[in-house]
Amino acid sequence: MKRNSKVFAPLVIALATLAFLRAAEPPRIGEAPHVPEAVREAMEERRYDEAVERIDKLLAGAAENADYLAYLKGRALHLAGMEREAIETFARFDAELAESPWARRARFGQAAALIKLGEFQAAEEIYEAEVKTLLSTERKQEIASIYLEFADAYFQPADREKKPQYDKALAFYRQALAVGVEPDRRIEVEFRSARCHQELGQHAEAAAAYTAFLSAHAKSRLDI
Repeated sequence: MKRNSKVFAPLVIALATLAFLRAAEPPRIGEAPHVPEAVREAMEERRYDEAVERIDKLLAGAAENADYLAYLKGRALHLAGMEREAIETFARFDAELAESPWARRARFGQAAALIKLGEFQAAEEIYEAEVKTLLSTERKQEIASIYLEFADAYFQPADREKKPQYDKALAFYRQALAVGVEPDRRIEVEFRSARCHQELGQHAEAAAAYTAFLSAHAKSRLDI
């Protein structure tokens, strides 16, 4: 059954918004890799056709950061209004560059090009797949682990001369718990959260947190 694009478009936009917001969460891609000055200038000055030509020449050889250049080429094609060519370029990532840190961005780029062509159903299929991945248990654990790294660093600084910052540690522990922490680690995180309240002089909150901890983890090694 063919879907009505007028009804379908808002769903695609909603999925796209959620996906892009989630993609901004860790793990993060750092600064864009270095590209030749001529390519960078062509992109900045909106000379997209020239940018594509220069990127193609680089990719024909043993180009450094070839995956990023391929993504950049797709972006240039999309910005130039060459949606079919952009889709073809972005689709290369699934076939050849699936492990690249730019693969997810490429899939979003492919969906954006499909929307411009009015092919909403194909775009939604991409967004739905990304939303499922971004909201999966594995992805949640990745995000939680980042929060825990920050929390642990504030709770127990590696540099012994630095004082713990329990307020910041508590904030990150809360975020990790909200996302979802593995059962074994959750016990320690809940205990440390209670300890943060105690160290901050928040005795009522600490008492409540310790009571909840003892109730939830009656046989924990931390009960004592």
